[in-house]
Amino acid sequence: MLKQLTILTIITSIILSACSSGKRLLENGQYDEAVMTSVKRLRQDPDNSKAIQTLKAAYPYAKDAHLNNVRTALESSDPLKWERVMDEYAQLNALADEIKRCPSCLRIIPNPTIVNKELEDARTKAAEARYALGVKCMQSTSRQKAKEAFGHFVACQRILHGYKDVAEQIDEARFKATLKVLLEPIPMHSNALKLSNEFFENKIRESLKQMRPNEFVRFYLPGEMEATGLKVADHVIRLRFDDFVIGQTLIKETVLPCKKDSVEIAKDSTGKPIYGSVTAEFHQFNKTVISSGLLDFKVLDPQTRETISQEKFPGTYTWVCDWGYYNGDSRALSPAQLNLSKNKELLPPPPQQLFIEFCKPIHEQLVGKVRTFYQNY
Repeated sequence: MLKQLTILTIITSIILSACSSGKRLLENGQYDEAVMTSVKRLRQDPDNSKAIQTLKAAYPYAKDAHLNNVRTALESSDPLKWERVMDEYAQLNALADEIKRCPSCLRIIPNPTIVNKELEDARTKAAEARYALGVKCMQSTSRQKAKEAFGHFVACQRILHGYKDVAEQIDEARFKATLKVLLEPIPMHSNALKLSNEFFENKIRESLKQMRPNEFVRFYLPGEMEATGLKVADHVIRLRFDDFVIGQTLIKETVLPCKKDSVEIAKDSTGKPIYGSVTAEFHQFNKTVISSGLLDFKVLDPQTRETISQEKFPGTYTWVCDWGYYNGDSRALSPAQLNLSKNKELLPPPPQQLFIEFCKPIHEQLVGKVRTFYQNY
């Protein structure tokens, strides 16, 4: 019995809270919210007197507020005022739709205001205003104005899909607003490394083609610019190796005397182990092959030939080989030394591969720089 009373108390508390919530919203001037809260409550409890009173009072206020906002917007000189009008009408229709889907609410507000025609007229005028602003911006040669035009045309398409030739205008504005960046070929003075250079350059090209620092930056290769009819890029990225070293080799030998005590070295006539010390001389070799380079990165203005940005990107790759041999008793060696003695001296990778390896950290730095640099263009 006590449990049932507790549940009943909780339910009653929720209902009273919801009702008082609608009343509070009304008193605070939040008329739309008061209407929605009342409608929700009346769907659950059609005879809820407080929700009935709140809806009866809140809806006229909400309706008048939206229509007053429409009048205020229409008196404004703001060229985008029709979007505000459209939003107000849409919100007024949303209230009416909620009421119409609640039979008990229709008994209280039998004829909620529907403004479909007014909404469609406002939508058309809003699209028209955005389109006109876009066309006006496109008359300028400024890239920034083209970006603004793009924004207006996209908004126009969102407001009224298929309005006039807005799809074509979006494409034209995007192209005009886009910063065209040409990636020059990377010169390589060593014919022996030509293949690796091409691999590195292709990797950069692939990364830049996939990169989207923002919507208004596009990277071109020389052939692509010719194909699109572009004669001059807005920016030119020039990459040059200031210097590189392939296969700088250093071999280090370390000779270590090794000794281990208490090792069984023989057995006596009775078969009992005889313990003593064993020794060996271990020769440990470490070969390192270092390859490194320094890439010069420049962004140039092709019109003025001025440098807009410049940075140096270093890269290093170290190939290592360890091996060894010993003279004496292998039992004197540590496990690590014994393993090294099984290794053989290896040949380093060919110069082509070494070049590719030291270019990997350069590539990461370059891509990060380009992405950051062009984010705000």
